[in-house]
Amino acid sequence: MPRTVAITCTQPRCDGITADLLASLSNKNINIIAHPILSITRTDTPITKGDFDAVLITSIHAITDALPRDIPYIAVGEHTALQLQELGYTVVTIGHGGVRDLDLNGYNRILYPCAVNPSFIPSNTIPCPVYTSSITTDFKWVDNIDIITVFSTSAARALRPYVPPHIHLICLS
Repeated sequence: MPRTVAITCTQPRCDGITADLLASLSNKNINIIAHPILSITRTDTPITKGDFDAVLITSIHAITDALPRDIPYIAVGEHTALQLQELGYTVVTIGHGGVRDLDLNGYNRILYPCAVNPSFIPSNTIPCPVYTSSITTDFKWVDNIDIITVFSTSAARALRPYVPPHIHLICLS
């Protein structure tokens, strides 16, 4: 019996889920539904100025043209690191777990462009909220969903109250 997996993400990330990925999973007897569940909106908060040792980026949504270019970057995740590098930023550390798994002890002051009300603020960081995320109003439940994947802990927390108990919720962050 085929499984149905809902791949939830933010716009424009859902647009990047290619036909090849969908086809490769379909060939494994997995039905895929790609649907944005979070909508991202930039804030008008200016980037905090100051003498920072590094910049911590935990989401591609935190990357803006206003970020400093002359200091090292700490990225959570390969995808985020790659985005930063493609834009010319120097990534010195790539975290492969979550932000809580990073060893930031070698830094005194870290600029942390983040979401409004981040789920965790690491020590030695100065948070600067540059975006908000909210559940999209047009997300539709499909009766036969077995698994829902999300790309962030904030999406998992936001969605969890609405997920029926028989559906598995998997966070890929």
